Amino acid sequence: MLALVGVCMVAATFPNRGYWRRVSPDFKPSFYEWDSKEADVKISLEEAVAKVEAVWPVPSTEETRFRLMRDDDENWTRWELEWRINGSTGLTALVDAYTGKVRVIVDFRRSGGVDNLKNRGKAIELAEEVLKSMEISTKDLSTPTVRKRDMPTALSWNITWDVQWRQRFKGLAVKDAVAAVGVSIDSETLKPVGFHNGLLEIHDVNIVPRVSRNQAIEEVKNFVSSEAVKSKGYDKCKILRTELVVARPNYNLKQNKRLIPRGPPTLVWHMHLRNAISGRKLADIMVDAQTGTVVGFMGYR
Repeated sequence: MLALVGVCMVAATFPNRGYWRRVSPDFKPSFYEWDSKEADVKISLEEAVAKVEAVWPVPSTEETRFRLMRDDDENWTRWELEWRINGSTGLTALVDAYTGKVRVIVDFRRSGGVDNLKNRGKAIELAEEVLKSMEISTKDLSTPTVRKRDMPTALSWNITWDVQWRQRFKGLAVKDAVAAVGVSIDSETLKPVGFHNGLLEIHDVNIVPRVSRNQAIEEVKNFVSSEAVKSKGYDKCKILRTELVVARPNYNLKQNKRLIPRGPPTLVWHMHLRNAISGRKLADIMVDAQTGTVVGFMGYR
């Protein structure tokens, strides 16, 4: 039986979006810890632990660290779990506190001192076995990419093979940083040591655009020449590439600000803008392919 000890996570265990900066008294972060006694979640801590135990061998330990985190931008709440071995992190996991879906597992119990795998096809085969155990089909996913990499730990460098599938929908790419599923394989033991599932729930998206590519390009030209955007220096640009994809809106055109939470998956024309002189990337802009409205704007100035 695990003793669930409510303490803060160590900084290296999970990604931390925060950093030291001066903020106004009214500032509200979009990513923050949530009191589990106040939060209305469907999956309890004990149930979250059981979800991980059902799909992954967890360390035999008397201690686990946990916290409940809320992400307003991604519109999801998650349990962050950590099993420790002899004072060090042994296993970490993220579990959706509403659906119970295991989203991320990182297993630090690895060898990886030598490469016994040496085969891209074998890496894919082992990774597919993990997806099968997680009841994830590769039917609507891209061709997998395989990458061999070194994973630093406190004591050594471990070799892992990372296999990843990007999400697709009815033949179209899903343009989203998290829309992928992947598995990491220890090169020495050939056992899985990592898993992530960021696949989006996509329902009833019409993939036949009512707005043409040229119409979308004109809308973007009007958008970047508007005072709200021109004042930020995005007018001296050229459209490098335009593609029809499924993505989540992240911009409120009327209020000229980021949309929180992001909208549901939508058919959009996605455009990459670069500086017309230097060639430096300036922005990514999305136009709703059904309405012609700008629904995505990410600047890189």
